[in-house]
Amino acid sequence: MKIKLALIFTVFWIVSCSSNSGNNQSDVEIQEEIENEGPVLPSIFNVNHFSISMNEKMTEIYTTTIDEHGDMHIDMAVKNGEAWSEFSPIDFTNDQYNDIDPFLSRDGKKLYFISNRDNEMFEGDDAIWVSEKENNNWGNPKLLSSNINFEGSEGFPSVAENGNIYFPMVDNGNRDIYISKFENGEYQTPVKLSEAINSAQSDSNPAISGDESILVFYSAREGGFGEADLYISYKENGEWLPAVNMGDKVNSELIEYCPYITHDNKYLFYTRWNREKEYRFMMRTDLLKLK
Repeated sequence: MKIKLALIFTVFWIVSCSSNSGNNQSDVEIQEEIENEGPVLPSIFNVNHFSISMNEKMTEIYTTTIDEHGDMHIDMAVKNGEAWSEFSPIDFTNDQYNDIDPFLSRDGKKLYFISNRDNEMFEGDDAIWVSEKENNNWGNPKLLSSNINFEGSEGFPSVAENGNIYFPMVDNGNRDIYISKFENGEYQTPVKLSEAINSAQSDSNPAISGDESILVFYSAREGGFGEADLYISYKENGEWLPAVNMGDKVNSELIEYCPYITHDNKYLFYTRWNREKEYRFMMRTDLLKLK
């Protein structure tokens, strides 16, 4: 039986990370209740979180957290019964490196993420890493593949059920979205997606559905509602249809980015960012009602 649930977003103003701001404002709580069907975001979310990934049962959440010094790391929270734990850093993350944009594999055994941690290929380069779960703990991260990580920053990995990985890379000064197919246990040379997806402006933060039938991403192309909007494309007969703006039910005059599609393809979670006031908060929409 479907149950009407109140989706509660709790948002706090935060001080800008810039050392030049000189701000010391107190937290102001903003609370909005949205009547809708679907999963409820726990109130542990506040504005120093962005990006989200979950397990199939939606009882584990992974997110990027920004601390008071501007350092970024990956936190997780677990649901026990009806109660959520507080967010806490996962096993391998620390203040030495910036670990961001976690993506949990469909079977829950691997966590992909972006980090500037030291690697054998490039110094100080953001790259795609992966950690595997060992006895319910996350093991030491490894660089995902030399076939994927190149000089220059890769970002925001999203992985389908078959292991194919979608991610952005810089091309001619802008970010474009690429796919690397997982074949015979190896990632293949990345291929840029077609003009149905990529534009002359920056296109990034791909969120692929498990069955590779839906792709949501953010784009700075002209004609949107704000600085960057979310766009969606559906695959038909093996080809991506031209991406379309997701409209004002999703996008605003602010920045929408870091999308995530749930395992059942029903819901889209994403982050809304007010760059001027330096706060971010989580949003959710029903994909089935938008199609």
